[in-house]
Amino acid sequence: MSIDSPRFVARTLAKLERLPIFGLTVAVLFGSLFLKYIHDVDMYWQLQLGEILWRTGRFPATEPFLFGKGDVPHIPICWLAQLIDYGVWTLGGWPLLQLFDGAVWIGGYAAVAWKLRRQGTWAWPAALALLYGFLPSYTYASIRPQSFALLGFGLMMVLTWTPMKLWKKLLLGAGLFVIWQNAHPSVLTAGAWLGPLTIGAVVRWWRRPQVERGAFPWDLLGLSVFAVASSFACPYPLSTFELARANEQMSKFLDVSEWKPLFWDALAPMGQYGLDARGSAILALAILPVLVAVRWRRMKLEEVICALVLAAFTWQMYRFACFLGFALIPLAYRALAPVSAVSPPPLVRSWKWLLAGAFAIAVGISLTRFAIAEAAKPDRTPVDPHMHYFPFEAVARMKTDVPPGTVVTDFFWGGVAARGGYPNWKVSHDGRYYLFSRDEWDWYWAAMSQQCIGGFTVTLDDVVKLYNPVAFLLHVGPDDGLIAKLDDPDSGWKRLGDSFDRGQAVVFVPR
Repeated sequence: MSIDSPRFVARTLAKLERLPIFGLTVAVLFGSLFLKYIHDVDMYWQLQLGEILWRTGRFPATEPFLFGKGDVPHIPICWLAQLIDYGVWTLGGWPLLQLFDGAVWIGGYAAVAWKLRRQGTWAWPAALALLYGFLPSYTYASIRPQSFALLGFGLMMVLTWTPMKLWKKLLLGAGLFVIWQNAHPSVLTAGAWLGPLTIGAVVRWWRRPQVERGAFPWDLLGLSVFAVASSFACPYPLSTFELARANEQMSKFLDVSEWKPLFWDALAPMGQYGLDARGSAILALAILPVLVAVRWRRMKLEEVICALVLAAFTWQMYRFACFLGFALIPLAYRALAPVSAVSPPPLVRSWKWLLAGAFAIAVGISLTRFAIAEAAKPDRTPVDPHMHYFPFEAVARMKTDVPPGTVVTDFFWGGVAARGGYPNWKVSHDGRYYLFSRDEWDWYWAAMSQQCIGGFTVTLDDVVKLYNPVAFLLHVGPDDGLIAKLDDPDSGWKRLGDSFDRGQAVVFVPR
């Protein structure tokens, strides 16, 4: 039975092929990133660390932002991404940083699909494969250092497919892995791709008759070794491993969604990481066995194993969904690419102008959203590129009315306060879960809720005695217990204004 497309489908795709379909697909996906909100509040302390490194030329010796942690050594993870992002931010603010990060994010996926497209004569299979591979990661996309990890993963895949001299490939691989590890300490995830490919190449080499073996796959073996070695090519590598492990354990303890299984049901069905948002990853995993079953003769066993490994990781921890997309692209391409066909002449010969126009539209979307959000202050609009929960108004008011000292913050907002008030303010929490023990987190939840949690009963006096704060920056809803205590006329505290950021943020200062 033929596995080629039916004739009417082939004719339709031949017409489609006459357009610059691959370039348009990249442009559309690039533009789609600017329809998403900037949701990672961690970027604020990330940018502040980048500014410190940019201005001083060295890493902080100890923790620079958190109250009571001044003697804790600072472990510089993601320092290269922080430095680059801050440099981009100084040139063009959030609009340019969003454009830059979007290009980095889509760049890895596009590089993989483009390399496969160069192997054939038709572009539409590569375009559809790119769209399929992009599905699992779209929900997760936002400005964050992990964008550099995705670019590194994609370039690593391209490097394994590119024929070149052994020394050149290993040199490029070593440089790529070192940059990757210092931009985001996740270079060991390269093993999910390199491991099966290396084992498969060695087994194939071994099973051939000795006279037909040819060269041993030193390139794949060397890249695998360099990927492992590069995990140590960063400042304080052992401490980085310990910190990464602590981050994983504490994130799971606190039920941080991206560290939980794909079908974790503690989240509401709707929401940023709810089941509806994770549906794109679930859909991609549902399509995978269909592709393999229908087109299994075209598949490479090693690539199928890579996809299954990353699918298993994603099943157990949703944050791997963005890496899963890379392994899906070659499988989709091999399933869709015609066995033999001659590509028709392009319909749009001036395709470069068309592609430039598509990218210009994407850039225009980004800039327009920021311009409308800026003009609409203080009333933020639906096209505001930042998520609704950022306490910008509250922090802006605090910068004029709150003196230097310690600010007790909702753990989610401390990074924004640290960025706005450094070095005048220390904050109680800034979103870095791993710098606190489980007992410290139970104490925090007990303080914010004013309920007994984990055996801790924390009064307002206990909070004031510990921090001696100059202000409280609290989140209406999660922190209602402490807000009620501070609103008591006898508490010694008063609201600064009424509320900020659409009633979500409240600030308290001493009476």
